[in-house]
Amino acid sequence: MVPMDLAQQTSPSTLLNSLLSLYLLSEPPSPSSALPTIVTLIAEKNPFQTIEANSPALHKWNTRVSSLIQSKSAESRFWGVCLVKASLENGGEGVGHVIVWSKLLLTLLNVRDIECVN
Repeated sequence: MVPMDLAQQTSPSTLLNSLLSLYLLSEPPSPSSALPTIVTLIAEKNPFQTIEANSPALHKWNTRVSSLIQSKSAESRFWGVCLVKASLENGGEGVGHVIVWSKLLLTLLNVRDIECVN
């Protein structure tokens, strides 16, 4: 569950930085039960609509999501795919990294020895 003060963040940079530091820096991200709440929070707060294109928080977000997609852990890759979807659905600057993410997602389809998610 996401802390109440995080849900009340008004700055898009602060929200993304908080999500990164609280949930996304471990491998795999934890706790796994937080993923639906994070995706919902992104949908409700629309951080990518108002964030600056050159924001360090946006760069960190894009980099972390990219690394999750490339992870050896199936759970981390799942988080990456879900966060890409949430970012793209939010529009704005969330779409700015779509080419990179598309290429990374396509490589997942070509990998022969992917571990199964149970």
